[in-house]
Amino acid sequence: MEDYARCMVENVLKDAYVPIILDADALNLAAEYRELTGYFTENIIVTPHMKEMSRLTGIQIEEMKENPVRTAREFADQYGVVCVLKDAATVIAGRDGKTFVNGSGTPAMAKGGSGDVLTGVIAGLVALGLEESDAAALGVYVHGLAGEVAEKTLWSPRSVSRRDRRLPFGGIQRWNLTESTQRWISGVLKKIWRL
Repeated sequence: MEDYARCMVENVLKDAYVPIILDADALNLAAEYRELTGYFTENIIVTPHMKEMSRLTGIQIEEMKENPVRTAREFADQYGVVCVLKDAATVIAGRDGKTFVNGSGTPAMAKGGSGDVLTGVIAGLVALGLEESDAAALGVYVHGLAGEVAEKTLWSPRSVSRRDRRLPFGGIQRWNLTESTQRWISGVLKKIWRL
Protein backbone atom coordinates (compact mmCIF):
# COMPACT_ATOMS: atom_id res chain seq x y z
CA MET A 1 0.00 0.00 0.00
CA GLU A 2 2.79 2.46 0.88
CA ASP A 3 4.45 1.98 -2.52
CA TYR A 4 1.12 2.75 -4.17
CA ALA A 5 0.73 5.88 -2.05
CA ARG A 6 4.28 7.02 -2.87
CA CYS A 7 3.63 6.53 -6.60
CA MET A 8 0.36 8.43 -6.36
CA VAL A 9 1.99 11.39 -4.58
CA GLU A 10 4.84 11.38 -7.09
CA ASN A 11 2.43 11.38 -10.04
CA VAL A 12 0.37 14.21 -8.59
CA LEU A 13 3.49 16.27 -7.91
CA LYS A 14 4.91 15.58 -11.39
CA ASP A 15 1.79 16.01 -13.45
CA ALA A 16 -0.53 18.47 -11.70
CA TYR A 17 -0.28 22.07 -12.85
CA VAL A 18 -2.79 23.37 -10.33
CA PRO A 19 -2.25 24.31 -6.70
CA ILE A 20 -1.56 21.29 -4.50
CA ILE A 21 -1.84 21.18 -0.71
CA LEU A 22 0.30 18.54 0.96
CA ASP A 23 -0.70 17.48 4.46
CA ALA A 24 -0.36 14.48 6.77
CA ASP A 25 0.52 11.26 4.92
CA ALA A 26 1.73 13.07 1.79
CA LEU A 27 4.20 15.01 3.96
CA ASN A 28 5.28 11.85 5.74
CA LEU A 29 5.91 10.18 2.37
CA ALA A 30 7.94 13.20 1.20
CA ALA A 31 10.00 12.92 4.39
CA GLU A 32 10.59 9.19 3.89
CA TYR A 33 11.22 9.40 0.13
CA ARG A 34 13.28 12.59 -0.15
CA GLU A 35 13.26 12.43 -3.95
CA LEU A 36 9.61 13.56 -3.83
CA THR A 37 10.75 17.01 -2.67
CA GLY A 38 12.46 17.33 -6.04
CA TYR A 39 9.00 17.76 -7.54
CA PHE A 40 8.07 20.68 -5.26
CA THR A 41 7.18 23.72 -7.36
CA GLU A 42 5.60 27.13 -6.84
CA ASN A 43 2.09 25.65 -6.87
CA ILE A 44 2.68 23.62 -3.69
CA ILE A 45 1.41 24.49 -0.21
CA VAL A 46 2.79 22.31 2.60
CA THR A 47 1.00 22.29 5.95
CA PRO A 48 3.16 20.37 8.44
CA HIS A 49 2.83 20.43 12.21
CA MET A 50 6.09 20.42 14.15
CA LYS A 51 6.54 16.63 14.14
CA GLU A 52 5.96 16.42 10.38
CA MET A 53 8.33 19.34 9.79
CA SER A 54 10.97 17.60 11.90
CA ARG A 55 10.65 14.54 9.66
CA LEU A 56 10.89 16.71 6.53
CA THR A 57 13.91 18.73 7.64
CA GLY A 58 15.73 16.52 10.13
CA ILE A 59 15.66 19.41 12.62
CA GLN A 60 14.67 18.59 16.19
CA ILE A 61 11.30 19.97 17.34
CA GLU A 62 12.88 21.85 20.25
CA GLU A 63 15.21 23.67 17.86
CA MET A 64 12.34 24.58 15.51
CA LYS A 65 10.28 25.90 18.42
CA GLU A 66 13.12 28.32 19.25
CA ASN A 67 12.57 30.08 15.92
CA PRO A 68 9.57 28.73 13.98
CA VAL A 69 9.56 31.76 11.66
CA ARG A 70 13.09 30.95 10.50
CA THR A 71 12.21 27.25 10.09
CA ALA A 72 9.16 27.98 7.90
CA ARG A 73 10.93 30.74 5.96
CA GLU A 74 13.98 28.59 5.18
CA PHE A 75 11.82 25.67 4.05
CA ALA A 76 9.70 27.90 1.80
CA ASP A 77 12.81 29.51 0.32
CA GLN A 78 14.66 26.23 -0.18
CA TYR A 79 11.81 24.54 -2.05
CA GLY A 80 9.95 27.52 -3.55
CA VAL A 81 6.70 26.54 -1.83
CA VAL A 82 4.26 28.08 0.61
CA CYS A 83 4.90 26.66 4.07
CA VAL A 84 2.22 26.64 6.78
CA LEU A 85 4.03 25.50 9.93
CA LYS A 86 1.27 24.58 12.38
CA ASP A 87 1.82 25.18 16.07
CA ALA A 88 0.35 27.33 18.86
CA ALA A 89 1.21 30.31 16.66
CA THR A 90 1.08 29.06 13.08
CA VAL A 91 3.67 30.55 10.72
CA ILE A 92 2.86 31.09 7.06
CA ALA A 93 5.90 31.61 4.82
CA GLY A 94 5.00 32.59 1.27
CA ARG A 95 7.03 32.24 -1.88
CA ASP A 96 7.10 36.01 -2.19
CA GLY A 97 9.20 36.39 0.95
CA LYS A 98 6.28 37.49 3.09
CA THR A 99 5.88 35.74 6.42
CA PHE A 100 2.84 35.86 8.71
CA VAL A 101 2.41 34.67 12.27
CA ASN A 102 -1.22 33.83 13.04
CA GLY A 103 -2.72 34.85 16.36
CA SER A 104 -6.16 33.29 16.01
CA GLY A 105 -7.12 29.87 17.31
CA THR A 106 -7.31 27.96 20.55
CA PRO A 107 -5.30 25.11 22.12
CA ALA A 108 -8.38 22.89 21.85
CA MET A 109 -7.87 22.88 18.06
CA ALA A 110 -4.63 20.88 18.36
CA LYS A 111 -6.45 17.62 17.65
CA GLY A 112 -6.73 15.19 14.78
CA GLY A 113 -9.12 16.38 12.11
CA SER A 114 -8.44 20.07 12.64
CA GLY A 115 -5.72 20.07 9.98
CA ASP A 116 -8.12 18.48 7.52
CA VAL A 117 -10.52 21.36 8.03
CA LEU A 118 -7.68 23.86 7.57
CA THR A 119 -6.63 22.17 4.33
CA GLY A 120 -10.22 22.42 3.07
CA VAL A 121 -10.40 26.13 3.94
CA ILE A 122 -7.15 26.86 2.10
CA ALA A 123 -8.27 24.78 -0.88
CA GLY A 124 -11.57 26.63 -1.01
CA LEU A 125 -9.82 30.01 -0.99
CA VAL A 126 -7.46 28.87 -3.75
CA ALA A 127 -10.50 27.71 -5.75
CA LEU A 128 -11.97 31.20 -5.34
CA GLY A 129 -8.88 32.58 -7.08
CA LEU A 130 -6.65 33.69 -4.23
CA GLU A 131 -2.92 33.28 -4.77
CA GLU A 132 -1.49 30.37 -2.75
CA SER A 133 0.32 32.54 -0.15
CA ASP A 134 -2.74 34.72 0.41
CA ALA A 135 -5.06 31.70 0.57
CA ALA A 136 -2.81 30.04 3.15
CA ALA A 137 -2.54 33.16 5.35
CA LEU A 138 -6.25 33.96 5.19
CA GLY A 139 -7.18 30.29 5.57
CA VAL A 140 -5.15 29.89 8.75
CA TYR A 141 -6.65 33.08 10.20
CA VAL A 142 -10.25 32.14 9.33
CA HIS A 143 -9.78 28.59 10.60
CA GLY A 144 -8.46 29.94 13.90
CA LEU A 145 -11.32 32.42 14.30
CA ALA A 146 -13.87 29.71 13.53
CA GLY A 147 -12.21 27.51 16.15
CA GLU A 148 -12.47 30.29 18.72
CA VAL A 149 -16.17 30.76 17.98
CA ALA A 150 -16.74 27.00 18.03
CA GLU A 151 -15.04 26.64 21.40
CA LYS A 152 -17.09 29.50 22.89
CA THR A 153 -20.27 27.98 21.47
CA LEU A 154 -19.46 24.54 22.85
CA TRP A 155 -18.45 26.09 26.20
CA SER A 156 -21.71 27.98 26.63
CA PRO A 157 -23.65 27.03 29.77
CA ARG A 158 -26.52 25.73 27.64
CA SER A 159 -24.33 23.32 25.68
CA VAL A 160 -22.08 21.91 28.42
CA SER A 161 -23.42 19.86 31.31
CA ARG A 162 -22.33 20.54 34.90
CA ARG A 163 -20.24 17.34 34.91
CA ASP A 164 -18.49 18.24 31.64
CA ARG A 165 -17.48 21.71 32.91
CA ARG A 166 -14.91 20.02 35.14
CA LEU A 167 -13.18 18.27 32.21
CA PRO A 168 -10.40 19.84 30.10
CA PHE A 169 -11.88 22.06 27.38
CA GLY A 170 -15.28 21.72 29.03
CA GLY A 171 -15.59 18.08 28.03
CA ILE A 172 -15.40 19.02 24.36
CA GLN A 173 -14.54 15.98 22.31
CA ARG A 174 -12.19 16.70 19.44
CA TRP A 175 -14.70 15.70 16.75
CA ASN A 176 -17.25 18.09 18.24
CA LEU A 177 -14.83 21.00 18.11
CA THR A 178 -13.60 20.08 14.64
CA GLU A 179 -17.14 19.69 13.35
CA SER A 180 -18.24 22.93 15.02
CA THR A 181 -15.20 24.77 13.63
CA GLN A 182 -16.16 23.60 10.16
CA ARG A 183 -19.69 24.92 10.64
CA TRP A 184 -18.46 28.39 11.68
CA ILE A 185 -16.08 28.96 8.76
CA SER A 186 -18.66 30.43 6.39
CA GLY A 187 -19.92 32.81 9.09
CA VAL A 188 -16.40 34.01 9.84
CA LEU A 189 -15.68 34.54 6.14
CA LYS A 190 -18.92 36.52 5.70
CA LYS A 191 -18.02 38.71 8.65
CA ILE A 192 -14.49 39.36 7.32
CA TRP A 193 -15.71 40.21 3.82
CA ARG A 194 -18.23 42.71 5.24
CA LEU A 195 -15.45 44.71 6.93
